[in-house]
This record gives sequence, structure tokens and C-alpha cells, in this order.
Amino acid sequence: MKLVLDNYQRRVLPFSTGLALAILSAISNPVMANENSGNDAAKTMSQNNRLLEEVVVTARKREENIQDIPIAIAAFSAEKLDAAGVESAQGLTKITPGLVFANTFGYYIAFLRGIGSEAFLPSADPSVPIYVDDINQVAAQGSIDSLVAIERVEVLKGPQGTLFGRNALGGAIRIITADPDDESFFGEIKIDSGHFDVVDASGLSSSLFLNIPIVEGLAATFSGTLRNQEPIYTNDLGGKVYDEELNAGRIKLKWWASENIDITLSAAQEKGQSSGGLTSEGSNPYLLCATCSPDPEFDYHVAHNTDSGFESERTLVSARLNWSLPYFDFIALASDQELIVPYGIGDLDYTSTPLFVAEVPRQFVEQKTFEARIESNEQSPWSDYLVWVAGMYYLESAGGYDPLYLRFGSNALENGLPIPIELPSGLGDLLDVDAALASNGVLETESLSGFAEGTALLPYSFDFSLGVRYDTETRNVANSSLSAINPLTGDAISVINFNVPEATTERVSPRASLKWSFTQGQIYASYSVGYLSPTYNTVNFLVAPSFVDQEEDTAYELGFKGSWLDNTLSLEGAIFYTERENIITAITSLASGGAVNFYNGGDGVIKGAELSLQAQPMPNLNPGLAVIAGATYLDAKYHNYPEGRGFDEGTGLPFGPDAVGLPARDFSGNDIVNTPDWTASATILQYLPLPNDWGNLEFAADTYYNTGSYFSAQNTSLVEQPKYHLIGARIGYFYEPYGLQITLYGENLTDERYYSSAVNLDFGPGRTLAAPRKYGLRAKWTF
Repeated sequence: MKLVLDNYQRRVLPFSTGLALAILSAISNPVMANENSGNDAAKTMSQNNRLLEEVVVTARKREENIQDIPIAIAAFSAEKLDAAGVESAQGLTKITPGLVFANTFGYYIAFLRGIGSEAFLPSADPSVPIYVDDINQVAAQGSIDSLVAIERVEVLKGPQGTLFGRNALGGAIRIITADPDDESFFGEIKIDSGHFDVVDASGLSSSLFLNIPIVEGLAATFSGTLRNQEPIYTNDLGGKVYDEELNAGRIKLKWWASENIDITLSAAQEKGQSSGGLTSEGSNPYLLCATCSPDPEFDYHVAHNTDSGFESERTLVSARLNWSLPYFDFIALASDQELIVPYGIGDLDYTSTPLFVAEVPRQFVEQKTFEARIESNEQSPWSDYLVWVAGMYYLESAGGYDPLYLRFGSNALENGLPIPIELPSGLGDLLDVDAALASNGVLETESLSGFAEGTALLPYSFDFSLGVRYDTETRNVANSSLSAINPLTGDAISVINFNVPEATTERVSPRASLKWSFTQGQIYASYSVGYLSPTYNTVNFLVAPSFVDQEEDTAYELGFKGSWLDNTLSLEGAIFYTERENIITAITSLASGGAVNFYNGGDGVIKGAELSLQAQPMPNLNPGLAVIAGATYLDAKYHNYPEGRGFDEGTGLPFGPDAVGLPARDFSGNDIVNTPDWTASATILQYLPLPNDWGNLEFAADTYYNTGSYFSAQNTSLVEQPKYHLIGARIGYFYEPYGLQITLYGENLTDERYYSSAVNLDFGPGRTLAAPRKYGLRAKWTF
């Protein structure tokens, strides 16, 4: 079918009718729409379909095409993320099957291919660290990076400790921000207004990016964002539920000192607040909460007798030197980072009964890092046969609570809350009013490591890579103590001062891979070992801080990558097997020795497979159509977990070592936490150039499917994520002469009910619903 729109039709037809005919015309005859030959039309539309961009990555500390790397990696340019509707690191889940984010009390924790840890707090290290410009972001409440003014994002799957440092045993998420350019001034302004129609909550965000050439060889970038989102939860008792707010800015200054040297200085600061993970619905109070009224249904309403939320402040400064020498390149990178939570509060019995409140007057993390490395270049000896990198990394950090208050209403004491400690003389007479315990503890860390990796380019299209990293690390807990707060005067009365021995550990992380390249792509096999650093419990009430041994994961992988059908179809797949030893986990239970207890839960095995594709289904008939899709299957089980800790589903009494209640239970055979059997996603995008230079349209739809998982190793249905299916859609209009983009979008269009977080406590489980259906309008001006 061929449609011809003459000038008369374009003048007299209503705009909606004309637009519909124009769209149909473009689909049925894309050559006419572009007024080019068939090949030119296909080339133009492919270039403008933002899902089809090839991304150059630095996953092995050097620039490479993603198809050439023997690593399972998902990489997205800024345009590709925008086309997929991804605005934050958490949003990567809907385009990266196998990646899941958990949110516990505001701590965002990534799980990748089933590897992660329920352990949180400043003394816990994530198994999938987030790097921004190669700086490891500290783990604390609110410490998740928004995707503003970025160049690309890389999600590296499997242990990456050889090159990306301590604790990257599940993988790494790398966010690379845009570098300054000294040739021209340009920028971008984005405004986003959204509304959740189910809960009648609105939000507005704006961002600004500027590239400013100062003089030849010197340029700067500035990026900033302002965001305010009304809370999706309402406290029916009148307590404040914190807005989602973020005010952030980043400055980068780059100086090309000579032809071979460039220096980049960067500074970032952000302030925000959130109620994430602290506004939970308590529908199943336990025996210790016998006087509590259960929440009747999950409906974005809570009845908490306190406010819910926390504030956060983060600053980061860094410097980078790139120096190209005759036989190798030298790179040095230094950073200084601080994150403070000046205040946080949450009702942890999740009911209207004044029973149990956690309050944080100050939480902090400080981290200093330095990295120096040398990399081979084209002038290096044997550069035609060997590519290599070697370096060292140093980290010094401290983080903890100063202090953490646990406040108990008189109801808690009347119900016989099991706190088997002897309070100071005279304080027991005050139990008819609210009382509080204060826990102090700061984890101090010093780590030094050396690493090297080389790739030999062998005959018959084989490449062999071998890498190793050696780490030594010292940790101790400072100022570890328990105090009781006099409810009449507010004075702290010392109860226990804990003495904690210093612990020094060391480890070696090897990695090896073999790749065979063929005309369309590659087949690779890899072996790697990763570690999660040992740690201490820092929030202690009943027992002294205990040492938690390091976790060790050994991963085997067989995969392929390639492009077929004249490069209109790209496929990437892998099967993998991971053995996990001494899995670091956590239980939140006052009656088990402390508010949050880390421990080595046992061993586990993960078997999995994944497949992803990028396709242009009709390159000649409809070259503006593109699809990206992927799926991950996981069989993740604990196979040796005899000392399981949790809460009896009937009574809620705690069980396990140190528990005031029941003996440990065997969790062997249970599913590993946050590991759904299947995750799958797909995004389809149709790009349409309009006739007569009216601009361009972009239609996109996406879907994400998750079969569900457990938030607890106990595998109790009380903290179980149900299976869910999300659908989103976008319609975008582009007018390139003005650099204008306007997008109407919808998220969770079917209004699925699932959880953003769930946690089991002494008083019962608390579950927080994820965001309901949302509509919004996004405008972007590039100049």
C-alpha cells in the first residue's frame, strides 16, 4: 500500500488525521518519508533508533567494543537509557535481567545473578558495588546514584575483583559521567513531571548539564539535579512521611596539560531525604506485639506513631591523571568521600502501638581511596601479541552510628520484651515511661591490594587472559558500647563497653578466560574467584561485636556473543555455575543479640543461564523498528545451612544461635534470597521521521517479568516477593533544529502490586509496596 499526501491534504485534514496518515505513510514507504534511496533511508533511521547504538566500554580498563570482551556485560549509552526510560540506577533492573535491587531501611543493595547480601548498615560491603567514574560509592542510606549527565553505564556480571577491587564478587555497576570538551559550548535542560494516580501523589524533577570551554586545553562540565516527589504512603495517625527529595551537583574540570598528559578534577555534592524502606505495613504482628492492631490491607496507608524517613548528605572530590608514556600509559586516581545521615527515624513495630522506634541522630561513612596503574599501549613491547594492565589500590574508611537509639514504649516493657541485661540501679523504676538504649560502633578499615591482568593474542583467533589480585585488609571496631538513656533527663548511662580485637586478613583472587573469535562473534570460557570482605557486627546490645568471616565465590562460565543477518541481529548468551562459601547474611532481631546481626549463613550453589538480543526485525521494510530483550534463569539454593536464624511463623519467637527463644533450624535446600527463578524484559521502539521536516516521533513499550523470590533465607511467605509483571510505554516527539524532545510516559500501567522491601523483625514482618501506576511528561532541550 502506498499513500500520497499532497499539499491540499496537509492543509485541510485535521492534525490528528494528518498525523495518523503520516505515520502510516512512513511505515509503508520509509523511502518517501525521508526522500532518500532505500539504503540511505535505512541508514538514517537506524542511526536515529536509539536502541541500536554500539557502546565502547572500558570493562577491562581499556577501550573495547562490547562484542570483543570475554565478559558478560550489559552496556548502555545515555541515549539508549533515555530511549528505554531509565532515569536511575535502580531502573537498570528493567533492561538487565538477572539484576535485582533490594531496599532495606533505605539501603539499596544490588543482587546480580543471585549474588548479593542481605547485610546492610555502614559496616556491610555490597557484593555488587557501584562505581561512578571509577570511584567506589560508599554503602549507606540514600547512596544510589541518579543517572544525570552520563556517558554510559556498564553492568559487569560475575566476579570482577581482579580489576575492580574488593567485594565485586557478584559483578560491578559502572557509571561513567560525561567528560569536558574544550571545543564548543553545549548543554541540556530536562524537566520531568509525574503523577501517581492511585495515591494522588505528584513529583517534579529538573536537571541541567553544561559543557564550558574555558581556554584551549581547559574545559569544565557542570551537572545538577533537583527532585521532589510526594510520598506514596500516608500515615493515618498524622506522622510525617518524608518526601523523596534530592538536590545534587557535580563539577568536572579537565586540563590537557600536554599532548600526553591530561588531569581531571571532580567534585560532587548532594542532599536528600527519603522514606524508602522505613514506611512499612505490619499486617501480621507476632506474639511480642500481642497488643498491636494489624494493618488490615496493603493500601499505601500506615498507622505509625512516629515519623518515617531519613536525611542524607554526600560529598565527593576526586582527581585523575592520564599520562601516555613511550611504552605504557600511567593512570592515577584519588578520591575522598563522605556520606552523613544527620537524622533518621522509623516505627519498627509497624503498628499504631507505641512499642519500638529506631532513631538515628548521626550515621556516617568516610572513605579515601588511591589507585595507580600502568597499561600497555600501541608502543609497548610485543603489543601485537600482548595487552596488559597492572596496578595497586589503597582504601581507608570508617563508618557507623554515633549513636543508634532504640526507643521502647511502656507497652514493650509491659509485654515482656526479652532484653536480658541488667539496667543500672534506679533506671528500672522508670519503666512506666518510654526508655531507650543507645548503641555506638564505628568500623574502621584499611585495605591495600595489587593486581595485574594480561591478554595473549594467540594463533587461530584464540585469546587467553589471566589476572590476579592480592588483598590485605585490617578491620577493627572503635567506640563500641551500649548505653541506657534516662527518659527523664536524657542522660546516657553506660551499660557495657566492648573491647574488640583487630583482625587482619588476606586473599588472592584469580581470573582466567579463553576466547575463540569467528567471523560473526566469539565463544568464551572463564573461571574466577571473588571475595566479600570479612566484617564485624557494630550494632550490639546483648553480645560483644562478633567477627564475620569472608565470603568466597567461585564462578565458571561459558558464553558467546555475535552478530548475524548483516548485523541486524546481535545475540549474547551464557551458562554459569557459582559456588558460594560462608555466605554473609543478616538478621534484624533485638532478641538475637543486636538490632542487626551479620553472620556466615552457610554455603550455596547457583546454576543459571541467560540470553539477550538486539534486533532490527525489518531493516528494509521498516528500518526504524528495533527490539532489545533478555532473560535470566537461576536455580539458586543453599546446600549447607544448618544454623539458620529467623522467626517462628506461628508465634514470632526468634530461633537460632544467640536467640532468646528456639534452637536453630536447617535452611539447607531453601532458595537463596532475592533470586527469582526467572527475570525477563523486552523493549520495542519505533522511530518515525515525519514528512516536510515536521520532526520525528518515537514510540516505545517495555515489559519486565519477575517470578518472585524470598527476602529471607528462612523462605517464609511472610516476607515473600510475589511474581509480578510490569508494563510501560512512551511517546516522544523530537524537533532537531531546536534540540527539543517531549516525551509522554506511563509506568506500571497495569498497576501491579509488589514489594519494594520487606523485613522480618521481633514484632512481625513489615512490607513496603512499590510505586503504583504513574503517568508523566518529560521535556528536554539540547543546545
